[in-house]
Amino acid sequence: MAFRIHHYFAKERGLMIIGTASDLRQLGQRLVDECRDASETEDIKWPRQVADVAVSNVVGYSVSFHLETHQRSEPKGNGLQSEVVKTVFFVLALVGVISLVFWGARLVL
Repeated sequence: MAFRIHHYFAKERGLMIIGTASDLRQLGQRLVDECRDASETEDIKWPRQVADVAVSNVVGYSVSFHLETHQRSEPKGNGLQSEVVKTVFFVLALVGVISLVFWGARLVL
């Protein structure tokens, strides 16, 4: 199975996963088979992967499907990265605002 992906944003935003009818049927069957006996009350730190697909048009990119549980397990790695990015962005914005205030004060004086 090899799929192509296409990210689009305009009036609508989304991600298209494009494959042949045969590949999509095969993926669907894999998902059904893997989830048939799965428990939604698993106590896990990372959502259990039930399938992954190769992406042919983007090097180094993968698409995987994971089972959501009632525990609402979160991917731990992504949360920290997004918090770090938000913190760095906030600090840079604060430095920019302070710089603009001092620059504006010098123009007035």
